[in-house]
Amino acid sequence: MTPMTQNTSSKAKTPSLKMMEHLSKLSRIKLSDEEKQSFLSDLKHILVFVEKINEVDTENVQPLYSPVEAFTPTQKDVAVALNEQSMDHSKIAENAPNFQLGYFVVPRVIEE
Repeated sequence: MTPMTQNTSSKAKTPSLKMMEHLSKLSRIKLSDEEKQSFLSDLKHILVFVEKINEVDTENVQPLYSPVEAFTPTQKDVAVALNEQSMDHSKIAENAPNFQLGYFVVPRVIEE
């Protein structure tokens, strides 16, 4: 069982220092003890607010996907081969910290 496991009741598990350390590890952010305590306090306040929101009766409220009724034009997602008219690998590689054989190389984030 991980520190993020929630109780089966409607209330979420109370955040703990162990949970903050777990979140810090998952996000790969090093936090000092002071920062952990500060974020833990912030997280507790956020969860209290979320609980208040959860108390609102939304029985007859239709889901809202956007507060603005607007149409967003879309276009087909089509893969385009690199050629003389598009950006070449050297220009793409300029913006990448590690670019090898036409691929972005990133640190491993999933442990074996």
